[in-house]
Amino acid sequence: MSGYSDPSNLWIEGPGYNSKMEVDNRGTAWKSEIAIKPGVTELHLRCDCKRVIAPSDPRAMFFEIDNFQYREVGSQ
Repeated sequence: MSGYSDPSNLWIEGPGYNSKMEVDNRGTAWKSEIAIKPGVTELHLRCDCKRVIAPSDPRAMFFEIDNFQYREVGSQ
């Protein structure tokens, strides 16, 4: 979710996976199955949104991820 109402682009990239979606401050649901090999797997998120200004927070914040979950295919 970006900090402003203007739509922004979010790219999600990883081994054998590449997705682009439009996000804004209303939130955007994303669900996908990604085949990964045993070991460490990295997904890279890149966004062209504006920085969210929070006067009392020194972090550089651009978008928010809520309720991130993962599961193995075939598990409950």
